[in-house]
Amino acid sequence: MVVDRGYVDYSWLGDLDSRGCYFVTRSKVNMMYKVIKSYQSEALMEKGILKDELIELSGAACNKYNGKPLRLVHFWDSTTGNEYHFLTNNTKWKASLVANIYKQRWHIEVFFKHLKQRLKVSTFIGTSENAVMIQI
Repeated sequence: MVVDRGYVDYSWLGDLDSRGCYFVTRSKVNMMYKVIKSYQSEALMEKGILKDELIELSGAACNKYNGKPLRLVHFWDSTTGNEYHFLTNNTKWKASLVANIYKQRWHIEVFFKHLKQRLKVSTFIGTSENAVMIQI
């Protein structure tokens, strides 16, 4: 599951994790954490990965997420010049895959923005593929 940073709720993410659901989201700017382990290599840096860390939340977020470790991937986008921080509970995926998953989420956001602005679709009447195609 890919979640927008505006919807991040550590209790909810903890619930997803306890159900065996993997998630990727951007970390909040004011997120407090401590680094448990850091993974770095030259190969990662070539793909825009600045850091790949195993972290533990601190403060109130720690209690909400039940103190489980999370993964924080620091990514530098060479096209925009921006640095992004992605949070996930999956420790097996490559760091570049975590960044790419979130990047694909952004393409979906742009698509829905296009639907709303250009085609004046504010809500979908049905959720099946056929219902969406008929409405569009």
